[in-house]
Amino acid sequence: MCFYLLGRWCYEVATLDWLEKKAAAALYQTPPTSTLHDALENFLKAEELSPGFSKTVRLYIAKCHKELGNISDATNWTQLALKMTTNSNDDETSKLEAELQLLTDTKI
Repeated sequence: MCFYLLGRWCYEVATLDWLEKKAAAALYQTPPTSTLHDALENFLKAEELSPGFSKTVRLYIAKCHKELGNISDATNWTQLALKMTTNSNDDETSKLEAELQLLTDTKI
């Protein structure tokens, strides 16, 4: 769970838009920085420690791969996420998001 949360933090920081980065720079002397590679590393570690535990972890692995331009890896991880059973509201949300991502990945 800790690696998932760290991965989410890294992902959110790495994907801040220009305005959000400027706001963070105004609030903090040194704004937080992270990369999609950092996020991916943490999500992969979370998956390694608890394989198949969360559809959301697999979806974020797919998102990182997509942002990094690894479309085939993104598609594979999205399909793995969709094969999992839905056990919670978060899983249902992740399922819908994964289905949408799969549709957009195939149109690239």
